[in-house]
Amino acid sequence: MIVSIHSVDESRNFLKFNNHIVNGYRVSFSKIQCLKSVFMLTNETINIWTHLLGSLFFFYTTIDVNVSILPSLSSSTTIDYFIMTAFCLSYSLCLMLSTLYHVFNCHSEVYYIMWLNNDRLGITLGLLGSYIPSIYYGFYHEHFLKVFYTSSVLFLIVFVIIYQLTRTRYSLHDGVLVIFYIFVAMFGLIPTVHFVMLHGFMHPIVLQFLPRIFIMYLLILTGYCFYRCKLPECLILGLFDYIGASHQIWHIFVFLSLLWWYNTSVSLIRLRLDQT
Repeated sequence: MIVSIHSVDESRNFLKFNNHIVNGYRVSFSKIQCLKSVFMLTNETINIWTHLLGSLFFFYTTIDVNVSILPSLSSSTTIDYFIMTAFCLSYSLCLMLSTLYHVFNCHSEVYYIMWLNNDRLGITLGLLGSYIPSIYYGFYHEHFLKVFYTSSVLFLIVFVIIYQLTRTRYSLHDGVLVIFYIFVAMFGLIPTVHFVMLHGFMHPIVLQFLPRIFIMYLLILTGYCFYRCKLPECLILGLFDYIGASHQIWHIFVFLSLLWWYNTSVSLIRLRLDQT
């Protein structure tokens, strides 16, 4: 069966979430056609491959952490293995759920809604994963603060998941959910300030990791600005249908931010375990 690619006018309404992308749409593909389209040039190809490769990379880091990084640190314990494994797997799962959403969202509106919800669940897990090592190793010697901030993040994450599971309407631009995501992400500034106050601004660990925290936020903010403003496709209609669209740029910045935070977390765990 010949698989056709369509214009936005021929696409189904639930896929028309960016009218600046005018070509390259998959319409009512079967599940097999969706899988085959991974190797076709459509307006989802870059979205799929950026996060598919990213997911595979973080699955590799899960193995690398367990067979190389942690064994090289003599003071590592079972809890270190658990934390870093959960951290890497949360990133891998986050990107894989995003990949599957972009693969199957054209199958039907039911699949679009299902995989959109899974994609957002992956974002939630990715946010949770980002906090696990930073709180545990950031407040490595402060048990109460470690428990307090971990519990606070878990409460926020559970709240977001409950909202996701109980809402009855689904939209790509769910303003309430976006606000929740922003709040959960910005919550990280509270333990960051506490971390600085605890050690002092000129402490070596603060000087080493505070810039890294702000670079992480800068990467996410930059990517989100491209995504939200529909840059650059809003400037030249049709030129960025297949390569260079805002969602693709957003995907790249998401991966870069996760990669940056992975490297930061590995540096932090090396520092903490070397001190014990």
